[in-house]
Amino acid sequence: MIVERWRKGTPDQFWAEFSVDGKHMTFSAITKRLRETRLADDKELAEVAKQEYGDLFAQTFSYRRGGKVFIMTDPTSIANRYRSL
Repeated sequence: MIVERWRKGTPDQFWAEFSVDGKHMTFSAITKRLRETRLADDKELAEVAKQEYGDLFAQTFSYRRGGKVFIMTDPTSIANRYRSL
């Protein structure tokens, strides 16, 4: 996660985003913020998928377990499936 974000811009841009009062955030604080951001993005993308697929959502965003079909409810799972489509 951190390396991916580091490579998106310059080191100065990275530290501008991950500094508080001019002091660099710790590794743990950075990963926590990145996880929170990713979760918010996943929730938003899951809503987009539900609206975009409408009646086909249950068919497209489902999985089998133990011979039964389940519709996805986890925003991260929905977002990952949506990205792969």
